Amino acid sequence: MAHYLIDGYNLLHTGGILEDSARPLEEQRNHLCQCLQQFARKGRHRVTVVFDGQGKGLQLKCSYRNVSVLFSPTHREADEVIQHHIRQAKDPAMLVVVSSDREITHTARAHGARVLTSPAFARSLHTLSRPTAGNQPPGEEKKKYDPTLSAAELQEWLKLFNSSPDEEDKRE
Repeated sequence: MAHYLIDGYNLLHTGGILEDSARPLEEQRNHLCQCLQQFARKGRHRVTVVFDGQGKGLQLKCSYRNVSVLFSPTHREADEVIQHHIRQAKDPAMLVVVSSDREITHTARAHGARVLTSPAFARSLHTLSRPTAGNQPPGEEKKKYDPTLSAAELQEWLKLFNSSPDEEDKRE
């Protein structure tokens, strides 16, 4: 099971995650955490997302299974917290760091962690959230192609092309 360590605001500001980036910041974070929860559940991954700030006055509306949400202390930036987690990882090979910040990605690679840029990870989240045949709501299953025509459809096509089956037989 991989452990994803995510630079929260770096990913959030990448674009493509939110349909409406005019939402209040708290709603944006909540939406991101819900997407990450879905990602963690489907891939059976652990996820830690780190945001700048202490989180004073912030109420994440849900608890997120397999997703830990951290806010950096006042005197530290999220980048420092992420780098600290990378350095302290027991098995850096199981760590996937999601950020486009050069210092973070350099630290991750230097310690043997894998790196995914925020845009690449955002694309995978976007793909994950799109409905597929397996996760469409009931009644919206993709219809199978059926090439056969009913008798009424056949007659309609023959009328359109001014031909009848008997005339076709005579031509041959």
